[in-house]
Amino acid sequence: MEINNKRFIGNEYEKLAARFLEEKGITILCRNYQLKFGEIDIIAKDNDCIVFVEVKYRSLQGLGCGLSAIDYRKRKKIALVASCYLAKEYGSDNVFCRFDCISIDGNKITWIKNAFEV
Repeated sequence: MEINNKRFIGNEYEKLAARFLEEKGITILCRNYQLKFGEIDIIAKDNDCIVFVEVKYRSLQGLGCGLSAIDYRKRKKIALVASCYLAKEYGSDNVFCRFDCISIDGNKITWIKNAFEV
């Protein structure tokens, strides 16, 4: 699969995840927030909490759920990008936030709040 095709597919599932969150009352602040060293798929606001969301899609069963793809290195990158976002947008990384995962496995969407700690 070409890299552009992977990006297109990933973007489509991130749009689906964003719509899913909006239907649950979550405000989307940003999608695909990128820095040199990492990216956050969705940044949102849930009441007074900033939510950093990693979206994982699995088209085939047997690959494990999307959450299983967020290893220690990926978590550290997400945390670093989140810290930079908070410092830029809020002047501090001491802001109430959490890290969620939306796993899209075939046609099933699973939203895991507080999917991991950093």
